[in-house]
Amino acid sequence: MTIDWSKAPEGATHWDSRGNACSLGFMKPGLRTGEWEYAGCGGHWVLYGRADMNLINAMIPRPEPWTGEGPPPVGTVCRLKSLEGPLGEGSWGTAEILYSNKHAIVWRWQGHPVFEFGANFGDVKCEPIPTPEQIAAEEREAAIDKLITESGIDFGAGELMSPLEYVRSTLAALHDLGYRKVEGGAA
Repeated sequence: MTIDWSKAPEGATHWDSRGNACSLGFMKPGLRTGEWEYAGCGGHWVLYGRADMNLINAMIPRPEPWTGEGPPPVGTVCRLKSLEGPLGEGSWGTAEILYSNKHAIVWRWQGHPVFEFGANFGDVKCEPIPTPEQIAAEEREAAIDKLITESGIDFGAGELMSPLEYVRSTLAALHDLGYRKVEGGAA
C-alpha cells in the first residue's frame, strides 16, 4: 500500500497500517509522553491514548524528505532528465517515481498517466522540484547576469577607481541601458 503523505494533516508523524473506520490512518505523538493522537474523519486530532505493542508494530514513520541525493523514493514527484541510453538526452520533465534503487528507475511523466518508462539509474538525473522561493532566486540571478552582460561593465576597472567611482560607473551603465526605478514599485 502506498501512503499519500501529501494528504497528511499538519503534525502527522506516523501512519497506522491497521486502518480504522474513524481514522484517516495518520498519527502523531500526544501532549503527554507515551500518548498518541489520530486524525479523525472530521479533520481534527483525537486522543488515542497510550500505544500498545499492536499499534507500535503497525505504525509506519513518515519518511524523511528526499534531498536529491541518491535514487528518489517511490511515490516522489520530482524533475527528471534522461542523460543517455535508449531515450537519448532529453529535457527536464516532471515525473512520479514508481520504482527506484541504485541500479534502475521506473517513472511516469506527469500528464501522461498511461506510459511508464524505465532506465538504468545512471542514465537519468533526478532533482527535487524547486520551491517558489528557489525559482524566484534563480530568476533574480538570471536577471542580474543579463544586466552584467548587457551593461558592458569593465570589472578590471575597479582596481583603478575608488569604490564610489566604480559604483557610479556601474550605475551609469545601467542608466544608459534604460533601467529606471518604477515609482511606487519595489526599491
